[in-house]
Formats: sequence, C-alpha cells, structure tokens
Amino acid sequence: MASKSINVKVPTARLIKALETKLVQIQKNKANEKSNEAKYNKAVETWRTQVSKSIPKTLKPSEVTVGHCIGYGEHEGKVSVTLQYYVKPAALRPERDWEQMNDWQYKQAIETIENAIRVLKLTDDEVVSTSAYKSISEYL
Repeated sequence: MASKSINVKVPTARLIKALETKLVQIQKNKANEKSNEAKYNKAVETWRTQVSKSIPKTLKPSEVTVGHCIGYGEHEGKVSVTLQYYVKPAALRPERDWEQMNDWQYKQAIETIENAIRVLKLTDDEVVSTSAYKSISEYL
C-alpha cells in the first residue's frame, strides 16, 4: 500500500505569529530559569518530606532490601537500603512545567527561529508549503 503525501498550505502571517510567540516563550523560560529551578527544587524537597513522613516507623522485612555497596573513597563500606513502600497517589513527584534546555540548545533554538522569521518576512507568498513548514515545526 502506497502512502500519500499530505499537502498543507499554512498562512505565512499565522506562521510568523506562532514563531514570534514561541521565541518570546523561550526567552522568558531562559530569563526565569533560575527562579523556576529554585521553585521546582523546593517543591521536590517538600515532596520528599511528605513521602518520608508517610513511611511507617516500622517496616516489614519484605519491604526493605539491603545491599552492600563496595565502593571507593567516601562510599567505601556503606550499605544501600531500598524501601518498597507504596505511598498515597497524592504524593506524586512534582514535574517541571517549563521546557528545560542547555545554553547551547537555547542559542540554537533562538537563532533558528529568528532566521525562520526573517526569511518568512522576506517572502511574498501568502502560504508556506508543507516542506518549509516541516523544517520549522519542531519549534512550534
């Protein structure tokens, strides 16, 4: 069975607007990265405290796995203990609500989006072809 290609025409103005919106969002994420990460780390610490408080003081031997860690330096002779205890579903680990990127990823995304906007503003076409849309759709 042969697959058919889909031909989609996207209005250039709408695509430019979407790219500009995404550019602003990425720049905002980068500017707020430290405060977002601090809030996330605080939420994770709160979650860890809640989980540790929900673990009973006495556990059955079937809920504890003890393994010996043969390491070097500061880990030498330490024992790892794994708890297999199920907590309430309300105690789910917090998730980041922003896209986390390395510096090089931010620079690359911003540069690519800015270049795409520049090129799209230079065109006289009212619509963008599927192939052109596909090349920048990963940033939308």
